[in-house]
Amino acid sequence: MHSKTRFISRSLAIAALAAALAVPAAAQAPDSQYGVDGGAEAGYDAGYSYFRNLRGAATLVQYDGEEGDAEINQPVLAGDRLRVVPGSMAEVLLSDGNLLRIDGGSDLVFDRLAYSPEGDDRVTELTLYEGNLQLVVFDESAGDRYPQVALPNGTVYIDTPGVFRIAAERGDWAEVVARRGRAEVVSDAGSVLLRADEELVLAGRRAGYSDVRQAGRYDDLERWAERLDDQRLDIPEVDSSLAYAAAPLNDHGTWITVESRRAWRPRVSAGWSPYHHGRWRHTPIGMTWISYEPWGWVPYHYGSWDYAPSYGWVWYPGTSFAPAWVYWYWGPSQVAWVPVGYYTNYYRSHYRSRPGFRYGVYGWAGGPWSHYDYWNWCSTAYLGRHDQWRHVRAGRDWKRHARRNVVPRGLITTDTRGLTPDRWGDPAEVTRVLRTRPGAGGGPGVTRTAGELPDVTPFVARRGDLPPEVERRVVLRDGERGERLTGTPLRPQSLGDTRTVRRRPGSEGSAAAGGVAGRDA
Repeated sequence: MHSKTRFISRSLAIAALAAALAVPAAAQAPDSQYGVDGGAEAGYDAGYSYFRNLRGAATLVQYDGEEGDAEINQPVLAGDRLRVVPGSMAEVLLSDGNLLRIDGGSDLVFDRLAYSPEGDDRVTELTLYEGNLQLVVFDESAGDRYPQVALPNGTVYIDTPGVFRIAAERGDWAEVVARRGRAEVVSDAGSVLLRADEELVLAGRRAGYSDVRQAGRYDDLERWAERLDDQRLDIPEVDSSLAYAAAPLNDHGTWITVESRRAWRPRVSAGWSPYHHGRWRHTPIGMTWISYEPWGWVPYHYGSWDYAPSYGWVWYPGTSFAPAWVYWYWGPSQVAWVPVGYYTNYYRSHYRSRPGFRYGVYGWAGGPWSHYDYWNWCSTAYLGRHDQWRHVRAGRDWKRHARRNVVPRGLITTDTRGLTPDRWGDPAEVTRVLRTRPGAGGGPGVTRTAGELPDVTPFVARRGDLPPEVERRVVLRDGERGERLTGTPLRPQSLGDTRTVRRRPGSEGSAAAGGVAGRDA
């Protein structure tokens, strides 16, 4: 293909992708009066960075020191380090709405990630020790300024939206290519403004520059990225900001109408249930689901699942992010979880005039196993393991495994912050962590001891006429708002006021100062 024709075609593909990945300028309105299809207002306006594609193998050293193979749908947090095996490639959809593709043989650190829900970073900063990456930056990306990439002998500051390829070697050599947009390359030797369809090389520790020249041909990483860009993006049922992330849905399920609402039904085997084929990982905002299904990012972190008798499990789209939209049971030696929609959709007709359900610790529950038929059950000994799914059973089957006639008393909660792996197997420690959280019905900032929490078994049993004490602890009163993750950093109510200027501090005196673009440049 002629280089100019390729550039035009590439620009059109990126423009379409940008529309699909547009970050909302403000927090999305709830999908219904019950928040995200009935969940309490506990979601975030933007989600974690995550692995959208992996071709081959890579190792992720997490911020907390845990090291293992990178996985599809695995979240990426600030402080994580990625090493991609030679011959492999990885794609990460960043929390700021931008795209990162990483080549084999690369060693990369995610120093800061703008608007990742676990922190308050307002800019994305990466360090490429060696290797090759492509960075796609959109006009609607979130952050006080566009991302920057540190190299062994310089730093690349993105000035305008565009497509950039950046390569580095540990021997103090680097190459920067601007396929579209502008970037400022800064080193000890000064700074150079790189424009669309240009490239340059930095050589040596003091990084003397080669002459800026016309960009060369696309490499293997960029050709792989082109194929990713061409994936289908037309999913009218899903919010445009999630269209690229949700593209795999079209190949793995069908859209149906259930009681006048559009829902997605996956093509799965009999007996399948959501939040089963994967594993849990602790993150600062709570237990986060890592799905082993290729389509498993959007349906497990946005919207909610419900069991429709004529269809089985179906997913209703939403726009607010959560580590997982589930209710939890934490018992003496078992843990269980179920999609929030299984309850909130059921209670819709009973509490239609109410604003929603609370976020937090609800209370104690136990009772007959029939109340928990649709819950996923697992021993805490297997929680979080890579083969966790092999040890998970539905409630109707767990009864025989547990050899108990009734479910032992356990805590029901939507808030799992602080439940780190070292605490999972200690019921006293789990209780200690959860009892300091806002008790449902206590109101924002009000805590209750575990002994003060009510028995919410009637809620788990899906009784339409909840006892007044349970109703007060579970259902929001008229005029109240949902409790939004008290004490945890949130997306700002409006991103629009914080993203109008992306000027790098101190750049006014640089060679590129006159070309540093604002949001509308």
